[in-house]
Amino acid sequence: MDLSSFEFIGPEPGVLGSGTTSMREMFRGLEKIEYVGYDPDAHAGPSIILPSVADGSACTDTSFMFAEMSHLELVDLHGFNGATGMKMNHMFEGAFQQKDKQNRVIMANIATGAGADLSYMFAGTADRPLYIKDVSLVRVGTGDFIEGTSASVHIPTDLSYLFANCPVLTKVELDTVGSGREAVLSHMFEGTAAHDIDARDEYLLDGKAITYDLTDVGIGGLAQMDFMFKDAFTYDGFDIANSYVRFATTLDLSVINEENEHSYGASTMRGMFYCDFDIEAGETTRNHMAKIDISGLVGVQPLNGIDSSLAFMFFGCDNIETVGYNAESSVVLPSPWDIRGVISMTGMFAFCEKLTNVDFIDACTSSIRGLTGGVNMAAMFAGDPKLATCNLTSSGAFTNPDTGATVGSANDMRWMFAGDAELDEVDLQGVGTRLVPFQMGVYSDVAGHRDRSPWRASR
Repeated sequence: MDLSSFEFIGPEPGVLGSGTTSMREMFRGLEKIEYVGYDPDAHAGPSIILPSVADGSACTDTSFMFAEMSHLELVDLHGFNGATGMKMNHMFEGAFQQKDKQNRVIMANIATGAGADLSYMFAGTADRPLYIKDVSLVRVGTGDFIEGTSASVHIPTDLSYLFANCPVLTKVELDTVGSGREAVLSHMFEGTAAHDIDARDEYLLDGKAITYDLTDVGIGGLAQMDFMFKDAFTYDGFDIANSYVRFATTLDLSVINEENEHSYGASTMRGMFYCDFDIEAGETTRNHMAKIDISGLVGVQPLNGIDSSLAFMFFGCDNIETVGYNAESSVVLPSPWDIRGVISMTGMFAFCEKLTNVDFIDACTSSIRGLTGGVNMAAMFAGDPKLATCNLTSSGAFTNPDTGATVGSANDMRWMFAGDAELDEVDLQGVGTRLVPFQMGVYSDVAGHRDRSPWRASR
């Protein structure tokens, strides 16, 4: 189907969608189509050839446009900017059902207007997953939020569940994606490489390396990155040794300061790599990714109405062994990492059965910023039977301008190291206890809750 010369009615003939406000479900159910793009020579099978200029500047709705194209193998979309509030949700629902094809998605300069909705754009379901294997996105979902005349109208660009339930997704390259202010990236890759993949599909993952290269993703300020990889990588047959998730940035971190910090980074990363399993029932499902580099994530600052949280961020990641700042660490942290907006680290590294060493500087800094409640560190390292050393010190880089304090306070330390039988050395000089109730912590002074940090303990 050659639409390269197709002219929609509008002010710019030949520009796809220039005068068309909706293309919802336009090609839905064309099961034989194998290629959607611009190059008539790119694929030999049945194709939809789009106009070479496709900014869709007036179009507001392409939801379900290519849905249920079960034989789709290759999508190449670029320049489809869309209007403010563009709806592209569920655009490819039910597509990519041919398991033994390469099934690739290439997109550039897509949905760059404010408040675009790309949620579930390539998402599958438990009953009908999408068999996409290779993804390359550049400048996708880069618009800021839409703010109306009333406080109730506040619509961010939404990329939630973008590739959820794509079980055999093994290569992902994102560059400047979800980079608008307050972008929503929650559950973006939920359920990829999951343990409950159909047994008939396991050969598609067996021995395969899974690589995620994410550059300048969610860096526009106050991005929501909750549960971004929830229940992902729980299948244990992939090539764990050569797999990784890596966040990188082209930003000059040295220019980020108190005045402009809300223009960068995330508002919350709660449960980013969280694995959901029933502990009491003895379930053994875990996230098996062994290399997670988040050094390209800028910082975490509070968004109005949303608590900034790192709670359960690596909960159930059973192959991470070290946390620190050098490239060899299993989890590579940003340096510096300004998390003064974080109020919860509950269960952040809980049930990481192979974790042995942690070096996490300036973890407890929210009260320095002026947030009065402190940081919840309950069960932060619970269920880590091999944890031997834990260094939670302060660099002194962050200072309260009123008090001069460089160390914030926890507010709950219950079960912080519960079950960590091999714990030999703990340095909590970067964790204050002024806000820890007496009945919770042995390091509080009940007469006025005097902060007794720094302190250090070892066997």
